[in-house]
Amino acid sequence: MRNIYIDCGFLNGKGYNLFQATKEYKPDFLVYAFEPAREYPPKEGFTYFKKAAWIYDGEIDFHTSSRRRGQANGLFVNPNARKETIFKVPCIDFSKWLLETFTKDDYIVLKMDIEGAEKEVLGKMVKDGSIDLIKIAYIEPHRRVDNDQEYKDIVNFLASKKDFSHRNAIEWSYKQYRK
Repeated sequence: MRNIYIDCGFLNGKGYNLFQATKEYKPDFLVYAFEPAREYPPKEGFTYFKKAAWIYDGEIDFHTSSRRRGQANGLFVNPNARKETIFKVPCIDFSKWLLETFTKDDYIVLKMDIEGAEKEVLGKMVKDGSIDLIKIAYIEPHRRVDNDQEYKDIVNFLASKKDFSHRNAIEWSYKQYRK
């Protein structure tokens, strides 16, 4: 069994730092980080993908802009964004990659903060069964899916699974920072 931490939306590594403070963390975790907008220097135990986690292999539009509190980056238009720039980034069929790379014997913790693309990626993972590889998931929902019934159905399905622990990444990060 391998201990695996997968971070979709790695950006500055804050999610991994928060994960290190949890009871699930052990120093032998291998880290796989997906972030389409940045490059990272090599680091032992880390595998970086300069790709967006998505539902197919190829390229996709990536939107970057400023907003009142920092950046507004993602695969979809952000209504609060200013001076948006759109460019192509490579994307990976995340669920296919999971099925080709890991087995049910692996202990996989997933952090997903992909700016509204969670619905499509998680939906595909549920349909093809790759979600069954995940033991714990920290998922940050975004406004794009706030009132989306399909997304709510996916989250309810995940919450009903016995071998799966779903935690809201926003609540997790706030709790960690307030300690």
